[in-house]
Amino acid sequence: MGYHIVIILSIVFCATCFESPGRTAFPGSMMRRDPGHYPGYYYSISNVLLNPSSKTFQINSKRAKSERFLNKPWPIETVTEPMVTCDEVHNKGYVFVIFYHYDSNYFHMHVDTLMPLFKAIYYKQENRNRPVVIIPAVEKERLESLDWETPAFDNSSIYWMQMLKFISGRNKLLPLNAKLLARGQNICFREISFGTSSYTVFPEHEDIILKYIKFVRDQFQIVMPQPHSKIRVGLIKRTGRRLILNEDDIIKAVKPFTEIDVINFDGMTFRKQIEVVQKYSVLIGMNGAGLINALFAPPFTCAVQLVPYEAQTNHKAFGTLLTAKGPYLEWHNQHKDLHFVKADGTNHNADTVVNVDEFRKLVREALEWARQARHNYREEL
Repeated sequence: MGYHIVIILSIVFCATCFESPGRTAFPGSMMRRDPGHYPGYYYSISNVLLNPSSKTFQINSKRAKSERFLNKPWPIETVTEPMVTCDEVHNKGYVFVIFYHYDSNYFHMHVDTLMPLFKAIYYKQENRNRPVVIIPAVEKERLESLDWETPAFDNSSIYWMQMLKFISGRNKLLPLNAKLLARGQNICFREISFGTSSYTVFPEHEDIILKYIKFVRDQFQIVMPQPHSKIRVGLIKRTGRRLILNEDDIIKAVKPFTEIDVINFDGMTFRKQIEVVQKYSVLIGMNGAGLINALFAPPFTCAVQLVPYEAQTNHKAFGTLLTAKGPYLEWHNQHKDLHFVKADGTNHNADTVVNVDEFRKLVREALEWARQARHNYREEL
């Protein structure tokens, strides 16, 4: 799967729209279909009623029956009653799934969820004051149905809930779960977008990446530190897969010429992770979710990605993101004998013994990049 950012048009396009709560005629629903990232088609539909009682999104459109991909996984139903009751009316809603059962992690939440929603809601200044409703969902069966009673959104401290609350800001966060069903209220929307539209993370979209970085830093009120007077290296620790098996050896190899800390992001809040990276001049990590935090480090921090032997990973997407932020280096393990495949037999999950001499050289190069970036930053002040 490639990594994409959503483009969502925020202009409501219904000719006649739901107006106010109460008993009302069901206006005709207009529909627009575009290429999607997930699912493969991205729909924007006007005049949609979210009916928790029937676990459906109801629309007034004959065209819906001919859209063979519309109901996968969205439970969209064409109404036959001319009148409906709206307990609430909202201008715009965004319905999307998080990959709760399918290897979702901190990286995917940024790239496949937060960045798309940022693009839709906050990227254009004129959109920022338009209230919207954020409607995350979880699939029961991939590309087939939604789980309306999922526990995914019950724990407010879990990282994806922290991130969803963050990106919602002052907007309404309305997960599809048992709490919504228990309310039993019909919620009408003048427009809802279902899924995410196709938008590949390419270098030419650097402006979106940079504005997203600034948005996150501004929302958390992260003050840009002065260029570090003392150079410090952070090595991001991983657990589970893509481990650095000789972590102690590579740390010992660089200690004679730089200070180095091991950073373990496990258990840290979203905000705390962003705060921690501010003090490092160099951030090094094996390809994986924790390394995305380098995106929010100061612009003079050099990010270094380590990639396992012949691994088919998302390292190019990482490289695009981190290069937009500032100095960036990439190391690939070229030694098959320093490559240890796990039970799944895939290279991209393999553990690595990092060549000590190559690591020493890599850190020296990263330090030089960081010093130069620090100098350039000071010159620009």
